[in-house]
Amino acid sequence: LQPEYAGKDLKASFEPRQAAIDRALSLSPGSGEAYAALGLLRYWQDKKEESEAAFLKAIELSPNYASAYHWYSVLLNTDERREESLRMIRKALSLDPSAPILISNLSDRLRLLGRMEEAKAALLDGLRRNPEFPNFYWNMANVLRDEGHIEEAKAALLDAVKRNADSPTYYFSMGILLFSQGRIGEAAAWLDRAVELQPLNFNNRGWQCYFQIELDDPVQAQACLEKMRQDFPDLPESSFARLQSNIFAIRGEEQKAVDYLEKLNEEAPDENTKRALVDAYFANAQWSKARPIIEELAPQFFSNDEVTVSQQEVGRVIGVAASMREGDGLSQRAHDLAGKALETMQSMHRTRGVGYYNFDVHAYAIRGESSQMIAALRQAIDDGWRSGWQEHRGRAYQVLLRERPLQPEQQAEWNALLAELEADIAAQRQWYQDHKDDPLF
Repeated sequence: LQPEYAGKDLKASFEPRQAAIDRALSLSPGSGEAYAALGLLRYWQDKKEESEAAFLKAIELSPNYASAYHWYSVLLNTDERREESLRMIRKALSLDPSAPILISNLSDRLRLLGRMEEAKAALLDGLRRNPEFPNFYWNMANVLRDEGHIEEAKAALLDAVKRNADSPTYYFSMGILLFSQGRIGEAAAWLDRAVELQPLNFNNRGWQCYFQIELDDPVQAQACLEKMRQDFPDLPESSFARLQSNIFAIRGEEQKAVDYLEKLNEEAPDENTKRALVDAYFANAQWSKARPIIEELAPQFFSNDEVTVSQQEVGRVIGVAASMREGDGLSQRAHDLAGKALETMQSMHRTRGVGYYNFDVHAYAIRGESSQMIAALRQAIDDGWRSGWQEHRGRAYQVLLRERPLQPEQQAEWNALLAELEADIAAQRQWYQDHKDDPLF
């Protein structure tokens, strides 16, 4: 538990954990508790099948051990198996009904299933029993955020921080909450504190560098990335590929990003680097190079069959449609797919839950609907979206707008929107430089 709650390096915990489990099983081969510990270890080692087998063995051997069901629910907490995860948490609670961490997990599963009132009821019950348990406030913040009550969510997170000011999770969550609202400078300050508390958390370190990219500061972003490479010397270069390619892109060196990722894919191809290479091809307007990789990864969208687009697929479908060009005879298919994505976006929120961010801008660009594209960018800026804002000033949009020129007044409006974005980010970058060392609360 120390990596999650006390900042211990996760990978450094693997060997002593395995040794303790081996010793426990040598002393008591039928220990369900030891198999539960093994399942949790395998989960963090990303060995999901072995993890599930160990949890099922734990439950078989120790059917009244609440933690086995609790930790198994963590493994099951995916879009495809969340109902199973909820059942496991309910079973754990039936065995240990007053455990605050189980009540907290119950509320989280209910929230992720969209059952917000039930999630809040569970949290209020937990708070009545244990008002100082900080995770209740953290989970309440997540519920409030998903409902769009951003200031209330921020207040709940502050309550969590005040009850446990040494938890990097709460600082990270505040950073992500602020980032989702376009407040990148403030988000970066909170992320810095999370990293200070847990310097070897790779995920937090990556977000710290990413925020510098979003602040349009390639010098600081590159310095952040180089520090990561020093601190994680055993990780392959592919672990840093997307950050490095994004840094090249904000420098206006899109071809360098392509060259870097092409070389990396030749040396150690995997799905993540392929997807990063696709993004780099798009950023450099090399759609014909992106197309074969996309067709390999998502062949279903290239047939003439009718498709439905789920909320989780919106961004992917926009990428597929962008790779279909008139010269390939697929422009109508691209037009239709972008339209399907736009239909799905009507049931989504731009910046919370499974957000659609600026995908509507891309969809209208693909369909050649210039007025709607400009209006969507205006609305995105007003809604607080900022994630990936630089792509609208990049080479891909420059080429796209040459292919489908805007009217002079439209071009002036588009340029004004980009200038507004750049000015806002510059102000946020200055705020961060001036206030990053100030007290957070």
